[in-house]
Amino acid sequence: LFGSPVFIPEFGPEFELREGKFSSPNPFFRPPSQVVNFLGVDTPLRYQIVYPNESEIAMNPSYGFSMHQEWGNWFARSSYSYKPMNQLLMGVEFYFQHAEAGDQSVSVQVYPRLQYHQLLALEAGFAEIGGWKTWVSWLSEVPENEEVPIEWTYQRTSPSRLVTFYVGRDLASSPLGETQAYLCFSKLEGGDISDGGEFTARYSLFEKRYQFHEVAALGIQGGRSSLFKRNLRWNFRFAFDQAQRGVLWLSDLSYQMANHWQISASLDFLGLVGSEKAQVVDGFLGQYRANDRVQLKVEYVF
Repeated sequence: LFGSPVFIPEFGPEFELREGKFSSPNPFFRPPSQVVNFLGVDTPLRYQIVYPNESEIAMNPSYGFSMHQEWGNWFARSSYSYKPMNQLLMGVEFYFQHAEAGDQSVSVQVYPRLQYHQLLALEAGFAEIGGWKTWVSWLSEVPENEEVPIEWTYQRTSPSRLVTFYVGRDLASSPLGETQAYLCFSKLEGGDISDGGEFTARYSLFEKRYQFHEVAALGIQGGRSSLFKRNLRWNFRFAFDQAQRGVLWLSDLSYQMANHWQISASLDFLGLVGSEKAQVVDGFLGQYRANDRVQLKVEYVF
């Protein structure tokens, strides 16, 4: 059983709002448009965030439960939770401002808002020590849509289902130590629909809630403890998203230097493949395909 009286939302990239314009040094922050064509005239947009009270966000309870059963090498588990979505959704309201001749702009009030959803997960599989491991999972999400002011243009949500299949094999004879190769496939249905409100466009004003849609991934992970008597861990994986026509290469390496010190490095590549138009053109890989990343960090764990 799980229960919590408070909620902490997911923190996105850091940004700055100055003189009605968003800016951020983080390449994973996508600023909204600064100009709109209004009555045939390019008109600047001026943004303002209307922040809710902290208690309106934090003081929202969550609860859930999970059950697990094993029969030899076979296992099954189920879980249910009712909680706020990890990300805050957005609503916007537009105001046309005209002060003097030739001096006009559109004021955009941005309203962060919280929305609840129900999550139901079922999983079953087989795990053999030193051999094969396979499992299949099904996740259902049912958003609890709330009423919003009719003046808003807002992000709408729809029920979603995510099916994942995983198969892995321990490579006991690998010179790299404890190593496992694995293959994974997942497919998402639903989750996002067109925006609601009066001023809607062909494409959504908001980012999609799910980063991936129809993915096949191949990887290898493992570690060894004989290198200078310290733990070395790694994970290399390659993924292809058919719906976005995009690829993703992720590599992580960590080394425990001392009892409390750890150094880690990661190298990520994103890109699109082929000339065919993707089913999802405004997804994560399409928006951030230029954001390759190299990261090195030292951590003190206590």
